[in-house]
Amino acid sequence: MMRPRESLPNCPYDGCPLKPFARMKAPRGCTIALHGCRFCNFNFVVAVATDASRGNRLVGQWSVSPTSGQYVIVKEYGPNPPAWLDIVRAALPNRELTKPVEFDEQGNPI
Repeated sequence: MMRPRESLPNCPYDGCPLKPFARMKAPRGCTIALHGCRFCNFNFVVAVATDASRGNRLVGQWSVSPTSGQYVIVKEYGPNPPAWLDIVRAALPNRELTKPVEFDEQGNPI
């Protein structure tokens, strides 16, 4: 199930290495860490599961949808144990699509 070390992809937006920003416990004695790029506002996130023997495996990749502003799963790595994707989905940062500011004729924000 776990591999000695699986390398993380770099951020597809600026090429920076992804850094862990959240960890949560998962079934089967594993910990799942979310990795992202803070310079890109965590628009690309990779989840990595680690077991007690320090082996790890990629769980999936998520990106922010420009239309909804929410995370959408882009890639799932192999069959994951039950609940792993739900655990990751619950831990992803809350995103809200920001509404553009509108102005009246005098240039004041509405």
